[in-house]
Amino acid sequence: MPSATSLTCHTSGVSGAEEGRSELRILLVEDRADLTHGHYLTLLQRMAAGFDALGCEVIALTSLGLPDDQPVHPAVALRRYRWVPRRIEGVLRHLDRLPRSNPWRGRTRPLVIRLRTLMLLTETRHVARSLGAPAGVGVVTLSLTCSPLYAALWAPTRGRWALFRHNPTNQLSELAGSRPSGLSRVANRALARWDRVRTSRGGRLVLVGGYQALVESWQARLPWLRTGVVELPVDSTATVADRGEARHQLGLAPAEPLALFFGAIHVGKSPATVWEAWCLHTPPMRLVAAGRGVQASIDAWVEAHPGVDTSSIHVVDGDIDDRTKELLFSATDIGVCSFRADPIGASATLTDFAAYDRPICCSGGGTAADLTRRYGLGAVFDACDPAALAEAVTTVCRQPDPAGRQAFLTDHSEKNTARALVRLLFPAGGA
Repeated sequence: MPSATSLTCHTSGVSGAEEGRSELRILLVEDRADLTHGHYLTLLQRMAAGFDALGCEVIALTSLGLPDDQPVHPAVALRRYRWVPRRIEGVLRHLDRLPRSNPWRGRTRPLVIRLRTLMLLTETRHVARSLGAPAGVGVVTLSLTCSPLYAALWAPTRGRWALFRHNPTNQLSELAGSRPSGLSRVANRALARWDRVRTSRGGRLVLVGGYQALVESWQARLPWLRTGVVELPVDSTATVADRGEARHQLGLAPAEPLALFFGAIHVGKSPATVWEAWCLHTPPMRLVAAGRGVQASIDAWVEAHPGVDTSSIHVVDGDIDDRTKELLFSATDIGVCSFRADPIGASATLTDFAAYDRPICCSGGGTAADLTRRYGLGAVFDACDPAALAEAVTTVCRQPDPAGRQAFLTDHSEKNTARALVRLLFPAGGA
C-alpha cells in the first residue's frame, strides 16, 4: 500500500515563481456561500482575493448564489450550478422540518444528500473541463457538502483538485464512516489504485486541512491520500472604525472596557466557560456576546444556574452582517476564543481579532492557542476553566506584540494562503 504524501506549507518566504502564471485558472467551489452565518462567504472572498493577487484567473462556483447578491471579488466571475434542481433543496428543507424520530427522514435524507452531492461534483467536473487553460485548471473546494471519498472517486482523472477543510466537526466519520479502524483493506486498495491512475494521467487530488492534527487523522485512516496543511487566511480588507462612533451605533457605553465573544455557537466551542467567567468571577470589563445561538446558550446556562445575574453580558443575537461585525470588532478592546478541552483546530475568529488588532484570550489545547503563543497575540488560559479565563482577561489588557502580530498577518495573508494551495496543486517536482 502506498505511503501517505503529506506537505506542510509554511506560507511565509515562498518564492514568487507562481505569480507569473497568469494563464492558470482556479475554480473556487463554495456550496454554502448563500448562508449568512459561519465563515463560508468570508473564506470564499479571502481565497478569491489571494488567487487574484497571484495573477490567476478566478471563477467562483456556488449553489444558491451569495447573500444580497454581493460580489465575491471585483475581478472574480461568479457562476451558479445549473444542473442541481431547486426541488432537491425543497425536499431537504421539508425533511429537516420533520421530527428526528420520523423514519421517513432517517431513511430518505441521506439518500437525497448523496444524490445532490454527486450532481454537484459532476457539474463541477464539467465546469472545470470547460475552463481549459495552458497551465491547467485547479479546482479548490472550500465547504462542499460531500465526503472526501466521494470526491476521490468522482474527481476527473486529469483534474487538479484540492479539498480544503478547516472545520474539525465529524471529519473522521466523513472520511471513513463508523469503522473505528478506518476503511477496509479492499476499499483502501481500490481507492489507492484509482489515485495512481489519476496521477498517471496528469491529475492530482490533495486533501488540505487547516491544522496538523486534522491532517494526521486523515493519514491514519487513508494512507494513500495526498494531504497538506494550509492555515486560514486573514482578511486584508478589515478596517477599524472609530471606537466612539461604533459604540454609539451599537448602544454601548462610550468609556467602559469591553471584551468580545464572537461567532455562532457550535459543538467545538465552550460558551458556558465564558458565561460562568463573567457572571461568577467578574472580570474587569463587560462582555459583548454576538452570533447565532448566543441567547439560547445563555438561557440554557442560566436555567442550570438559577438566580445568576447576567447583566455584565451584552447580547447581539442572530446572524451578524459585515457592517455589524466591523462595528463589534472596532468597539471592543479584547477578544475571547473559548473551545472545548479536547484539541480544536483552526479558528477564523482568531484571525479576525488579529486583523482588527485586538489582544486575544484563547483557550489552550489546539492550533488557535499555539498561534496565540507563537505570535504573541495575547494570553492562553486552561480550556473550560472560567477562573483561568477571568484571570487571562486581567493580564491580557495590554497591546499584543506588534512585531508578532505583523508576522502573523504576513504569514497568513490571503496571497500566501493562495500560493500554498497553488504549490499543492501544481508542485514543482510534478505530481
